[in-house]
Amino acid sequence: MSYRPITDVWILGRTKTKDEKGKTYYGAYLSGFLERARPMLVGGDRDACILHVCGGFARNYNGKKGGITLSGFGKNDITLDIDPKCKPDILMDARDLHDAFFWHKQERPMPDAILIDRPYSEEDAKHYRCGPEVLPNLNKLVTDCLRLTDGLVGVIDYQWPSVKGAKEVAAIAVGCGRNARARWFTIWKRTK
Repeated sequence: MSYRPITDVWILGRTKTKDEKGKTYYGAYLSGFLERARPMLVGGDRDACILHVCGGFARNYNGKKGGITLSGFGKNDITLDIDPKCKPDILMDARDLHDAFFWHKQERPMPDAILIDRPYSEEDAKHYRCGPEVLPNLNKLVTDCLRLTDGLVGVIDYQWPSVKGAKEVAAIAVGCGRNARARWFTIWKRTK
């Protein structure tokens, strides 16, 4: 029997997430994204721990914004980011995730799932304080994250990753309206 991943198209609202100065945070999750991604990654479990890699201001996602209520960031979710201004739970360079032993030093349970939302390109990375010099290689980052969880690893990016030693569970096109770039939301499960 051949395996076919879940496929879909999501058309979502533009981000409503703000930074510490109240300005829309460049590259934040689109409105409605986490409400759709969470069920796919952890069955919608609000108590599950999703590690948001390159998480930026993901913690600011929830709340009543623009007439809608957003609630996809879970109470046990954790953010990891290189920029201290984002106030991540784990301040570190995502390119160093290959060293899975860092997790044991965090005195935290292993995440139930991981969601990667790195800057999508070198051009996009110029909008962040840390710049394109620290943009992680997506295929390597997915592989590194698969080592940190027995659960699923989701990726939202312009690039559709190619991952060895993993099965693709879903491939979903994600857009936010006309004259905007579409993204891929792919989900991966380690096979070895």
